[in-house]
Amino acid sequence: MRVENNSKAKRGYGYYRASALQTYKAKFPNLDKHIDANAAFKIIARECINHLESNRDIVQNEANIEGVHQMRIALRRLRCAFSLFEKFIKCEESHLILTEVSWLANKLGKVRDFDVLTTETLPNLRDYSNNHNDILVLSEQAIRARQLVCQAMQEAILSRRYHSLLLTLSSWIENKRWLEQQHKSGHFKLLKFAKKSLNSFYKPLMKCKLRFKDMQPKDRHKVRIAAKKLRYAMEFFYNLYPTKQIDAFIIKLAKLQDSLGAMNDMNVTQGLLRPISKTIPSTNLNEAIDISERWIRKKINQECSKADSALKNLLKVKPFWIDLETPQT
Repeated sequence: MRVENNSKAKRGYGYYRASALQTYKAKFPNLDKHIDANAAFKIIARECINHLESNRDIVQNEANIEGVHQMRIALRRLRCAFSLFEKFIKCEESHLILTEVSWLANKLGKVRDFDVLTTETLPNLRDYSNNHNDILVLSEQAIRARQLVCQAMQEAILSRRYHSLLLTLSSWIENKRWLEQQHKSGHFKLLKFAKKSLNSFYKPLMKCKLRFKDMQPKDRHKVRIAAKKLRYAMEFFYNLYPTKQIDAFIIKLAKLQDSLGAMNDMNVTQGLLRPISKTIPSTNLNEAIDISERWIRKKINQECSKADSALKNLLKVKPFWIDLETPQT
């Protein structure tokens, strides 16, 4: 048995006129600036669950690349919401839920890593190496490896553990159990709360003094996480601010994220190719690994320059949330 999310009408039309499964992107929560913080958390968390579940069927049936990506984003947004509202949800049950969310995110993340490797990174690497035979061998083996992690992911989505997570999380949100052992947050007006939250996620970007080329990978990763959290928070609070200002900021932030994401993909590639090469013991793929590592270093240097420029342009823009008048609490 599994949780069914389609209405009776949708199921009926499905029998009458079958349609292809499709993927769904996240919707920005419809928040009113006059509500309080705990009401906002409930609305945001619901949207994250809807985003996750809307993509479940196409992932379960087809292991669709974009569907996997969207389910993973849904979980990342949910974890960001937990981080954003953590002062209101520090109860024991939330830690258990986040443990299960991490379990599911890990299953999806392994597939996503191979999706990026097989559809983006390795095709570029084949072009760079003029279709070197050993790179082609690695590509074929990577496709086989994806099939294995896909199977594990689909089994996880069908499992009792997944549905238990879904039911527990939904019940926890709808019954406001995150407030059981905490002070009520009704006096935390949303606009003021949003301003403080955006500031907290923006500060790590302001503190970036080094060029990305001079940073350690772990420090670049921290900047990437900060940028991601800021982006999600801005999307959560999107309709609280003037559209023109927030869109302009998101565009500049997205350019930074693109470069940081590309660098992360290169690091993931480096971590996947050697283990893949060892699954073919009768073949010496050292030359292919050397070629890939040279290409990765070159790409990371290029993306570092782009990230430097993107961050510089982003920090020139005055944060749109700073001077917006907030109601008295």
